[in-house]
Amino acid sequence: MRPEVAAADRAQEVREAARGWSRAGAISQEQLSAIEAAFPDDRSRVSRTFRVLLFVFTFLAVQAAFGFAVLLFEPFGRDAPLTVLLFLFGLGLSVLTEVQTGPLRRAQAGAEEATALLAPAFLIALAFWVGEDTLDLDGGTLTWWVLGSTAVFCGLASWRWGSLLSAGVATASLFLLLARQPAPRLAWIPAALVLLGAALRSQALASLAPAHRRALLVAAGVGIVALYVAVHLGSFDSGLVETVGALGGPRTGETRPSPTWRWLALLGTTLVPAGLLALGVLARRRWLLALGLAATAASLVTFHHYRHLLPVWANLVLVGGVLVIGVLGLRRWLEAGDGRQRRGFTARPLFDLDTDRQPLEIAATAAVLAPEARATPEEPPSFRGGGGEMGGGGASSTF
Repeated sequence: MRPEVAAADRAQEVREAARGWSRAGAISQEQLSAIEAAFPDDRSRVSRTFRVLLFVFTFLAVQAAFGFAVLLFEPFGRDAPLTVLLFLFGLGLSVLTEVQTGPLRRAQAGAEEATALLAPAFLIALAFWVGEDTLDLDGGTLTWWVLGSTAVFCGLASWRWGSLLSAGVATASLFLLLARQPAPRLAWIPAALVLLGAALRSQALASLAPAHRRALLVAAGVGIVALYVAVHLGSFDSGLVETVGALGGPRTGETRPSPTWRWLALLGTTLVPAGLLALGVLARRRWLLALGLAATAASLVTFHHYRHLLPVWANLVLVGGVLVIGVLGLRRWLEAGDGRQRRGFTARPLFDLDTDRQPLEIAATAAVLAPEARATPEEPPSFRGGGGEMGGGGASSTF
């Protein structure tokens, strides 16, 4: 990542934090203005509405341009022009992203995010086309080639431009590569723990840009999902990890986990959600608490699948009631503490930022900008005979 881009990212994070302090009443408007003056914004940004629009329009424009180029060069053959076009589009979009984030100073503007996403996508498509058409690789080798290329290109995009989606795709590709090993479950567990440790440690490293810290959080989230799948009881019984590793060609070895692993999977299905919740409380990380709650729900569904103790509706009512009572009790316990807190934990949303509302605002923007359903035109009134009147000289009648 460019030093000036990392500096602008840090300044933006400071300004967003200061606005949260101002909304919470911790600082005055004059102090907020002083902080914003000390950390000025030199980037070209747009509102969330135009950010979504520019992203979509750029994405569609690039796809249309590529389709037009393919049709233009179709008379010259298919193989060589497609290879050249994929390379030129991947390289050109990378250069365009560098120009937008560099001289044009764009950030959170939509267009540069679209090109940063499409650049590795075209290069991955190029790697697939070269491996299948030029190198004529077999299924297993081609899978290695494509997954490795995806991890490299998406990893570089995340490192250079701070793309969160590229970080998630690169991490998922690495775990898919590990799934092709003889013992994929044993490989997933330490890899996920390493990513989790790196993400927790990165939050205290000032040398890392905020975008890189967020990318590590995404990678750790993918790793935690892989860890849970590796020790999940249903995953063991269905052979999910081994099946995923066999996609695209035979794996390196066909070692099946021993029956003892089933008891470990039963234990892991119970302990991993509890460990995530405990780690989230100790480390004060909401993303760990969210993953722990999601894993807890998945474990409850799994146990219900194996042991039908109660109907589904009864389980939902019981779990929902326990959660509501637990939340209310926890809130009351925290509010009753000294200073309405206990050991730094409070039920009040102090210095909360707008980041939690961003997905909702983006969804609302997309819903508002979507075209409305065309109204059905009213049919013209049809003729209905109802008779008439006739008469004269004081006499009248109807027909």
